[in-house]
Amino acid sequence: MNPPAKLSDLIEVLLLDDPEHVTRFDRHTGRIVSVERSIMSDVEEGAEDSLTNVPDWQKEEVEVARALWEDAGERFLDPPDKFDFNEYRQMERFIGTLSDEGIADQLWLYSDN
Repeated sequence: MNPPAKLSDLIEVLLLDDPEHVTRFDRHTGRIVSVERSIMSDVEEGAEDSLTNVPDWQKEEVEVARALWEDAGERFLDPPDKFDFNEYRQMERFIGTLSDEGIADQLWLYSDN
């Protein structure tokens, strides 16, 4: 079974929405991964000389870019964007999971305000 995504990680992606990075959810690790578009372009174009000269702190990012490029849609998923995430619907789903009807009723009452 794949590890679940952390809601805080998904919210961070929604808030940052950085066009300079390719961001995906890694189903193997349960983490959000992000790669600079310039590195992704170098991987796609096979520019190995520029990829071998990256600083040590960026080597993991190059490996993630390679994994993204090789993925056939089974490992990496697009995270939701700000148009996919509906706060009210998420709240409704949460209230529906509560076993204490009194608390659920109170939340429904406050959700209408």
